[in-house]
Amino acid sequence: MTDITEKERYEVLIDLEDVLKMLVRNVLQSQAVPPGFEQIDQYHGLLSELVEHPDNSVDTLNSENDQSPPDSEREKVESEDLSEQRAIDAVGTSLRRLRLAPDVIHLCINKKLGVSTAYRIAESVEQKFGLDWLRERLILQEPGNDWELEFQDILLRTLDANKLRLLEVLLASHKIETMKKQDLPTLLEPLEEMNAAHLRAYILSLEQLRSGSLINLTSIAVNLSHLDFLKNISSKI
Repeated sequence: MTDITEKERYEVLIDLEDVLKMLVRNVLQSQAVPPGFEQIDQYHGLLSELVEHPDNSVDTLNSENDQSPPDSEREKVESEDLSEQRAIDAVGTSLRRLRLAPDVIHLCINKKLGVSTAYRIAESVEQKFGLDWLRERLILQEPGNDWELEFQDILLRTLDANKLRLLEVLLASHKIETMKKQDLPTLLEPLEEMNAAHLRAYILSLEQLRSGSLINLTSIAVNLSHLDFLKNISSKI
C-alpha cells in the first residue's frame, strides 16, 4: 500500500488517538473506582477480536469468490491493483470498527457481552442515531475564538456521554440472556414508548443535518439537546 500519503497516515493516527481518549474517558465516567492495570490485557484482547471481526459486506463476499488466477499480464496488474484497493478498504473497515471500540468494550466489560453481540448493538445504535457521524462533523468545525473552542469541547463531551447513556438505557430495559437475539427495533421499544417525542425530534433534526442543512456548533447543540432526557433516565438505573 505504497499510495497512502503522509496526510492519510496522520489522519489514521489522529483517529486512533481519539479512540484511545474515548476508551479512557469511558472507564473514568462509567466506574466509581477506576480499574487497575490488569484490565489492559483485557482491552488488548477485545480490540484484537474486534478488528478481526468478520465482515459480511458484499465486497468481502466478492473478494472471497473472485480467486481465479489472471490469464494475462494486464489482468495480473489489474488483479494486483484490486488486491491493493481491497487492502486499503480493509484498513478503512478496521478504522470504522475502532471508532465503535469504546462502545463495544464498554458493553463487553460492564455488561458481559461477547464482542459479536456488543458490536452488533453498537453498530445498530450508530446506524439509527448517527452519533459517530455527528461527532465527525463536530470535529470538522473550526472555532473562531476561545469561546467557540470551549463550546466545541463541551459538545464533544456531551455527545460521548449521551452515547453511553443511550447504551445504558437500552440495555437496562432487557435481560442480558435475551438481548443477544434481539434486533434494534425490539431493543428500542421500551425507550420509544416512554420518550417518543424526544426521539422523534432528535431523528428529525439529524435527518435535516444529513440532508444538507447548515451544520455548525449551534445546530449540533440543538440536535444533541433532544437527548437531554437520557440524563434523567440513566441517573435512575
